[in-house]
Amino acid sequence: MRDKITYIMDPHCGWCYGNGYNISQLQKSFSNAFEFEILVGGMWLGTNAPFGGPQLASYIETHAPRMSKTTGVEVSQKYYDRTTDTSYQFSSLEPGAAIYLIKQMAPEKAFVFAKKVQESLFVRGFPLDTFPAYSTILKELAIDFETFQSQWMTPQNIQETQKEFEKARLLAKGFPTLIYTKDSKDYLLASGYFQLDRMVQQLQSIQNYELEK
Repeated sequence: MRDKITYIMDPHCGWCYGNGYNISQLQKSFSNAFEFEILVGGMWLGTNAPFGGPQLASYIETHAPRMSKTTGVEVSQKYYDRTTDTSYQFSSLEPGAAIYLIKQMAPEKAFVFAKKVQESLFVRGFPLDTFPAYSTILKELAIDFETFQSQWMTPQNIQETQKEFEKARLLAKGFPTLIYTKDSKDYLLASGYFQLDRMVQQLQSIQNYELEK
């Protein structure tokens, strides 16, 4: 059994969005050396999930530009407009359930699906509690529409997604988090946004150490 790299993120987490390219490159470069898994974290749930409005919009306008400048990702005006929408609740449940379901339907596409879900929000401003936010992604990735739509918000999928949230909470104190697992022991690689070059060096060191043993 291969050692595992677990990436813990949340669809509404800006720094996770900014980290999307980095984790994609790591998976591409090291998929032969490590098993990769993505976990959804459940950052904003229930009464803790904020609605759009002046308070959230002000918070996002204060913090998102720094994230965008640091990571190089686009944060569009459509996203900023969404943060002012008082009818929209920024809940992690619906997009979390979408990502969890794709892990079951097409696990090899889970990382790219999660990245595109965040682009739907941060670039196109789509509400992540509606099917249109996912329909284009499903088409691009050749994932069955009808199966996704019929299972996405079912009690069973919601229950399993909530179990994943709990699992993520045991591993991460914030998002994004990167964990290395060997012999059932977990080691923290990164808590928060990480630099790609530095993480490549870390994984190369781990890989070389294992090869030399």
